[in-house]
Amino acid sequence: MCFLRRYLCGLNFGGLISAAFFTALLSILKYIADPESQLPDIVFWLLGSLTQISSTQLAMVSLPVAGGILGLSFAGRLLDALSMGDDKASTLGVSVHYIRYSVIAVATMLAALTVSMAGMIGWVGLVVPHIARVMGGTSNQRVIKLSAIIGAISLLLSDDLARCLSPEEIPVGIITDLVGYLLFLWVLASSREIFL
Repeated sequence: MCFLRRYLCGLNFGGLISAAFFTALLSILKYIADPESQLPDIVFWLLGSLTQISSTQLAMVSLPVAGGILGLSFAGRLLDALSMGDDKASTLGVSVHYIRYSVIAVATMLAALTVSMAGMIGWVGLVVPHIARVMGGTSNQRVIKLSAIIGAISLLLSDDLARCLSPEEIPVGIITDLVGYLLFLWVLASSREIFL
């Protein structure tokens, strides 16, 4: 029993606890929402879609998103230094804490801007950087640029597929979830073959 308590206390429950908290908040929002007008918008946002984005919204967001992507790609060499460890990066003259928190702030801003417009479109941020790393090597400067390009292309292709599969448009988040699931299933199966 003591071993089990120590094991459970050693686990990091931060993600699990925050996910449960925000799921509860979202459930409260869905419960108090007007079922005729607000609830369909919430569900549509949770599934992710590009249909409700207007050109004025796109114009408002495009400059900060482009600036964030350029800023992250210019910080690519500094991120390469950080990947070697804090001590080695410090000896190379990199301000570790400043760069780390700046990159986190810019990446959080980019994620918030895109999710606020298109909703919860999953798996793109998990699958695309791996594809970009395979295509572009280990340099973060190349990986960030390639991730932006491949992510945009894959999202547009998924949106086209979502519009063509059914007379009523399927939310693009469902398509990306299915494609991401199949890709990770394939990676898992191929990694088992390597290790067996």
